Amino acid sequence: METGGDIVLKKWSGDGRPWWLVAGLGLYLVSTVGWVFSLKYELLSKAVVIFTVVNLVAVVVAGVLLFNEQLTGLQKLGIALGGGSGGFIGVVKLLYFSKKLD
Repeated sequence: METGGDIVLKKWSGDGRPWWLVAGLGLYLVSTVGWVFSLKYELLSKAVVIFTVVNLVAVVVAGVLLFNEQLTGLQKLGIALGGGSGGFIGVVKLLYFSKKLD
């Protein structure tokens, strides 16, 4: 949802129509409510990393695909490392819960 808000607000910054602004802020509001509820089920330290990495990767992909933005090699490396960190957290979590069930 936050990614959608970022994309809509980027669109608003280009054409200035007020309804893009309202839609973007609305998406941010929904995203924040979702974030608050996710904290009931995850530790803050894990939730913030996953939420941030997913949002950053999605925004960069949207920037490239929707707004024809170009990435440097260093930016591509950063995206790859960010995606890898999210995957690493998922694997560790999976291994942790599989041991807990034994």
